Amino acid sequence: MITRFKLYALSLFFAATGMVQAQYVPKKRRFEKDWVSKIEIPAKEQLVLKKNTVYCDTLIMHDYAVLKIDSVKEFSMFANYVQIGKKCVIDAQGKAGKKLALVSDYPKTIGEPGKHLSLKFNIYKLGDLNINTRGGKAGKAFFKDVTRQVELIGIGGSGGNVSLHYYAPFTIMRRKRARKKPNIWFNTAIGKMEDNIRQYNMAPMDVRRQFATNAGQRIGRFESERNMEVNKRRKGLIRVTKSLTPLKE
Repeated sequence: MITRFKLYALSLFFAATGMVQAQYVPKKRRFEKDWVSKIEIPAKEQLVLKKNTVYCDTLIMHDYAVLKIDSVKEFSMFANYVQIGKKCVIDAQGKAGKKLALVSDYPKTIGEPGKHLSLKFNIYKLGDLNINTRGGKAGKAFFKDVTRQVELIGIGGSGGNVSLHYYAPFTIMRRKRARKKPNIWFNTAIGKMEDNIRQYNMAPMDVRRQFATNAGQRIGRFESERNMEVNKRRKGLIRVTKSLTPLKE
């Protein structure tokens, strides 16, 4: 029996018939992999997928639709017939770090990396599509002693890599603003974070002088360790390949 994705449980799944004809997929092939006949996302709606791999005959995203990838580190998708409206998004951004009150929980303030995407699309209609694999935004934690309160800013996640292999019977631009031409643009940046540690004085000057040395040493060690982690973050790589003939899975 064909394995069916529980898309209703994941989010909204709309499968209105008669709008487009999907290219035919033989029944024997459908037994080999998890196939979805049709994925259609209405205008301004969002569909969340929590699968590593999706194969579908037809993918339709109406204007401002969002396809969100969640709960996986890598995601691959093949779509035999793709129709995308205006300002649509494939959102695979990493989760943001948390805002916490305890410095002992600092690792939880670090943003998660963006998901790695491998997409194979036969595109027959396209408005503009943003593929977002940016790293998660940094959170923050707090350190407090008798002299001051310090906000410890987290670290943004690395951007996810994107591999897009597509066929289209027209030219696709790769700019954020393409003046009404079919367009795909990418955001694979490191998650947003702030460079500075914020300090708020909480005691009179004579008390601050008494405790300044130890607190300063602790903050200095933290800044050094944080900078080492920041330097490990990377922007995601983008690879785009255009096929001259329709792709097969």
